[in-house]
Amino acid sequence: PELRSSGAKYLRSLRPILDDDRFRRTSQLVESFVSGETGQRLQQQLLQHAEEQRQKGKSWLEDWWLTYGYMIWRDPLPVNSSFYMHFDLAICRPGTPQTTQAARIIAGLLAFKRALDNQDIPAEFARQAPLCMHQLTPIFTTNRMPGAECDSLVTLPPSRDIVVVCRRQFFLVNVLHADGAACTIAQLTARLDAVVAAAAGELPDVSPGMLTSENRTRAFELRTLLLGDDGNRAAADAIARSVFVVCLDDAAPDDFE
Repeated sequence: PELRSSGAKYLRSLRPILDDDRFRRTSQLVESFVSGETGQRLQQQLLQHAEEQRQKGKSWLEDWWLTYGYMIWRDPLPVNSSFYMHFDLAICRPGTPQTTQAARIIAGLLAFKRALDNQDIPAEFARQAPLCMHQLTPIFTTNRMPGAECDSLVTLPPSRDIVVVCRRQFFLVNVLHADGAACTIAQLTARLDAVVAAAAGELPDVSPGMLTSENRTRAFELRTLLLGDDGNRAAADAIARSVFVVCLDDAAPDDFE
C-alpha cells in the first residue's frame, strides 16, 4: 500500500479511542514519519519485498502474517490455534454407524482433493474481486512442524494413505488406488471397521497426539527426542505424508450447542 494511504488508515483506526489532544499529537507523528526519510526508506524496502514475493506468486503480507500471526506463538495448538472443517449436519444421519459416516466424509474429502488437484474449484469472490485459490492448496498433506523458536508449515508429496487415529493408536489406511481413483464407500467402511477392531482392548497410556497439547518449544524438544529412533522417524514420515488424518473418537457431545 502507498505510505500516505497507510498513515491515513492508521489514524482512522485510532480516532475512536484517542481524545483530541492525543489524536492531534499522533497525527503530527504520523505526518513526520510519512514525509520523513525513515518512512520513505522503509517504504522502499517494503516495495522491494513486495516485488520479491510477487515473483514467488505470494502477497507481500503472506509470510509475515503466517509467521507472526501463527507460527511464532508458543501456546499449545488445541483450542488456541486449531482449525476445523464444518460439514452440513444433513449428512450426519442419526443412527448411522460411525465408520460408515466417516467413510462418507473421507470419500467427499478425496473428491474435493481431486478437484483441487485438477484446478476445478471455482474461484471465490470478495464482492467483485476474485480471490486467489492458492490458499486452498495446503489443506492436504501439510504439517505444522514444531520448532525451537518458530514453527514451520511443510507440504509434502502425498502418499495414497490417510491416518486414522482410534483409541490413541495411529493406523495407516490406504484410500487411493495406484491410478489415483478413490476407494468406494463400502471399501472405506470395511477398512475403518478393521481399524476399530484392531484398536480394541486396553487403552494406551500415551499417544504421539498428546504432543500437540504441549508448549510448542517443548513439543519440538520431545519430537526431536522421539525422532532419534529409526522406527519413530519412519512412522512420523508416514503420518506426515498421509493425505489427511481422521479421528474415530469414542466420545461425543450430547448436542451441538
